[in-house]
Amino acid sequence: MTKTFLIAAAILSSVTAYAQKKPVTPKKKIAPKNTVAVQKVNPGFVIEGNIQGADKAKVYLVRRVGGEQHIDSTEVLNGSFSFKDTISAPSTATLVVRNGEDQARTILILERGRIKVAGKASEPGLIVSGTQENDIYSQYNSKLFGGNPGWETEFEKKYVAAHNAKDTVALKMYEEEYRKMDKDNAKVAADVIRANRSSYVAPVLLSMKMSSIDIDTANELLKLIEARPVQYDLTARLRDAVDKKLATAPGKMAPEISEKDTAGVNEIRLSSLKGKYVLIDFWASWCGPCRAENPNVVEAYHKFKDKNFTIYSVSLDRNKPSWIKAIKDDKLDWPYHVSDLQYWNSASAKKYGVNGIPANFLLDPSGKIIATDLRGEELHKKLAEVIK
Repeated sequence: MTKTFLIAAAILSSVTAYAQKKPVTPKKKIAPKNTVAVQKVNPGFVIEGNIQGADKAKVYLVRRVGGEQHIDSTEVLNGSFSFKDTISAPSTATLVVRNGEDQARTILILERGRIKVAGKASEPGLIVSGTQENDIYSQYNSKLFGGNPGWETEFEKKYVAAHNAKDTVALKMYEEEYRKMDKDNAKVAADVIRANRSSYVAPVLLSMKMSSIDIDTANELLKLIEARPVQYDLTARLRDAVDKKLATAPGKMAPEISEKDTAGVNEIRLSSLKGKYVLIDFWASWCGPCRAENPNVVEAYHKFKDKNFTIYSVSLDRNKPSWIKAIKDDKLDWPYHVSDLQYWNSASAKKYGVNGIPANFLLDPSGKIIATDLRGEELHKKLAEVIK
């Protein structure tokens, strides 16, 4: 579960608490004599939306302004809506259309120009066009999920049905299917970045797909982005993230972790487990993909725990009771569970360059990282390979 997804989820649950502010009408200014009237060019964006079957639906534009979350809202009238504002540099935003129980949303790029949004309130996706960056991002979107825009919605229905039926065989199959599709989507993102390395979309896509792209490819893509003459602030943050991932790539010694246990009293140092094969597992009780992967991790633990193997779990929770309950519910019965309860500000997650969970790092008895992000059968195969 990436930060992008979590931020979007938080946005969608909170938008009803905000309303569009009434614009302030500026006072008229009298021009001095002997001046020439010059048409002012608004260095901003205009969003023009056309949404079918959504009259009176609420539309929310969620973005960051001056480092703070900012939400504008309006209504769909006669199938149309609009937003406009000034902007100094491109940025990302989330557009949400709510019509009763129906909800449509999309990520778009705020840039100077006229941005067109089209769709139906009853369908989850929206089509964005009209400006260079949005056209590139829409090109990326059109290639996701093998070019099938309904794949994710259909997959979610199948997965939820299997989960409700407690069909573990089907769940395992669907998880493998999603992992494969995620890798395919990461390749799509990499191809779009290579073809549009000078665009604002390039660093945005790399940030979004960082957890799904192997570190060597991520570094290669970032070097292409860094070669452009003008850089965005996001590029510097990506370099920091990539450098941290390079420092925790296979072959590197694992950085020390020392956090408090579930009692909140004793600190457990990762280095205290030297001499064992250790899986550092970053997860959280609120992370659906983590909870779905936990049965596989538990199975691996019981298969190899008597062969000099253990698990060191680092939670990105912020609610202690939820964390402890999830450990019990998912039967994570190894003794090494730690958390600073700082959510995405987890010191250990930052140290390891973790920007999406679940994430894991397999260490050999010397404390050297020998593999990362092992899922499903890959985890069992790697453990069987190295633990004789």
